[in-house]
Parts: sequence; structure tokens; C-alpha cells
Amino acid sequence: MGSDDGQERRRRQGSLAERFDRLTGRSLPSKVVLFAAGLVTAISTLTTAVVSVVEWRAKDDWRSIEYAKLGRLRAGHTLESFRAVLGAPLYRRTPNGGDLTYSTFSPRPEYWVDVVADSDGASVAFAVTSCYEDFRPTFTFRNGSAHSRVTLRATRFQDVEQSPAVNVKASRGGTSSSYAFHVFYGGNPTSYRSLAWGVNDTCAALTEDQTEEALEPWAEWHNRTRQFLEVVRPWQELGPSDRQRLGRVVVNTYAETDPFTEFSKVYPKQIDVDRITVRP
Repeated sequence: MGSDDGQERRRRQGSLAERFDRLTGRSLPSKVVLFAAGLVTAISTLTTAVVSVVEWRAKDDWRSIEYAKLGRLRAGHTLESFRAVLGAPLYRRTPNGGDLTYSTFSPRPEYWVDVVADSDGASVAFAVTSCYEDFRPTFTFRNGSAHSRVTLRATRFQDVEQSPAVNVKASRGGTSSSYAFHVFYGGNPTSYRSLAWGVNDTCAALTEDQTEEALEPWAEWHNRTRQFLEVVRPWQELGPSDRQRLGRVVVNTYAETDPFTEFSKVYPKQIDVDRITVRP
């Protein structure tokens, strides 16, 4: 009896499968329904994938947005134009009651922008410091018919063409700031602008150990040569071994002035914002 019932169920199942196969194979409405169901599934899968890609790119593209902002900055532009790009400054100071105002911006935690403006509200210099290894904006400056490039957290001291006009401006402080910069004035080829790229310890204000690793070779050089205060000298006067070792240091700061302005007039000490200003 049980055997007969099992055979009957299998016979019915086979019959139902055959009938369904014949129905779907011959019925146009059934084909349309199945096709539509498959199309909906495919669209849903594709939509999910596209949304995932868009979300991933949105998280990654913020750097491109910030790089584009920084690429629009130029010494000589009005302070209002910097505010339009970067938002409101976090800090503002007028040292010793002078006629220059220093405004410090931080649109994101990854970097600082310091803008020096005169009494008319025109910028006479600006500087950018990157505090994160993966935040690498590039700055291009005119050098005659050629254009040189400095990429923060990637360019080394030795990567930009050196000339007798390049000076080293460096200091190793105790409680004061430490920094090391190439300072370059190229006359007409650079549109009479002064340029600088190097390392400062501004980012150390945001780290627990209060250090900037890139400055360690310079600190050793200061100790060995007994240069405990600021020193300014031509890069070519450093010994070959020092140029080779210090030349490998990666920069975190770029700065430029407007035409006919010297850094000594706007940044007599450290270039860009000082860590004392921004540290918690």
C-alpha cells in the first residue's frame, strides 16, 4: 500500500513538472512574467553595486575636492577670496600691533593654511602644511618657461631643482619651534615671488609625542654643527654628505609670497602657523 502511494506521488509530481514546463514553454504571458522578474532582480543587483561604488568614491573624493581648493589659492589674492574657498579662519593675530594680519584656516583636520594680509586686505603670502601622510596636495610655480612642482608628504628637499639662489632656513628649538626650509627667490622667472618648501613642527601639536619625525635629521645636523639658533645659508654650502642625507627629508609645507615680497618680511621665523598657536 505504502509503495503504491509513493509511486502515485512521484507520478503526480512528474506530471505537474511536465505541465509547468509545457506552460512556461508555450505561454507568452508566463515568459513575460519570468523575464520581468529576472530583469527586476538584475536591476536591483546593479543598483546596489552602483550605490556601493558611489559611497566608496564619496569617501575617497574629498581629497580631490580639497586639492582643487588649494590649487585655486594664490598670494596676492584678497583675504576675502581665501575665506570664500576655505571658510572662516580659526585664528587671527596681528603681532606687535603691526600692519600685517595672520589668519589661520583649517577646513579639515588634515591641513592648515596660514594667510598673511596687509591693511588693505590683500594677501602678501600664504602657506599650507599637511599633517597627514595620505594628504598630498601639489603646488606648481612658474620658473621661467618651466613649471616646478612640490607635493606635500611626497616631495623631498632634493627633488626640486637646486640653484645658488636656494637658501636653507632652519632652526632647532627647545620650547620654541623647529623648522627647516628651502627659500627661493628667482626674480623674473618666478614672477618676482619668493617660494619656500620644507618641514615645520606644527603637526606635532596634534600628536602625543609632540614630534615631527622628518625634523630628526635636521636636529642631528644642528647638534653636530652646533647651530642651536636659526641659521640661513646657501644649500650648496652644506657638505655633500649632509646634502645627501638631509635631501631625503620629505616636506610637509609649501609657501609663496606675492611679487616683490620677501619671506623675512612676513615670516621672520617659522613659515606657516606656529604650533604654539594651534596646539590644544
